[in-house]
Amino acid sequence: MLHLFWHTSAWIFSAVGLYAVFKFHNKNDIVNMYSSHSWFGIATIALYGIEYLGGLAFLMPESYISHQSRKLLLLLHRFLGIATLAFVFTTIAMGILEKVTFNNTGPKKGSEYKITSAAIVVLMAWGLSLSAAIALRNRINLKERKQS
Repeated sequence: MLHLFWHTSAWIFSAVGLYAVFKFHNKNDIVNMYSSHSWFGIATIALYGIEYLGGLAFLMPESYISHQSRKLLLLLHRFLGIATLAFVFTTIAMGILEKVTFNNTGPKKGSEYKITSAAIVVLMAWGLSLSAAIALRNRINLKERKQS
């Protein structure tokens, strides 16, 4: 249930964040959905919503969803979870690059650009290591289930 709590919280914060972004853009006469960061962000939220609804299927009684269907949903849920995580990190990196572009802190600014690039490299390394940890944990859990 803790898993459900954290993901419900994330869904609520995402909705509040999207509302704030669109409100800010509309208030300041900024076009909505004008960059790849915007589109990746919406795709990430949509993918997360699908993932969330798929996860809720596990709370349904077995009379509604068969054991075989649950196994298939679990595989899909794990795949979509890691895919969503990849989308999250990609969207963050695109947002950082977009902000650097808006602030004109590109290659001419030197150190700011290097710090930004280093931050993105660290962000991507974090995303990859987190994805690997999840995949390894899932593999270990599968081995333990087969042994018992």
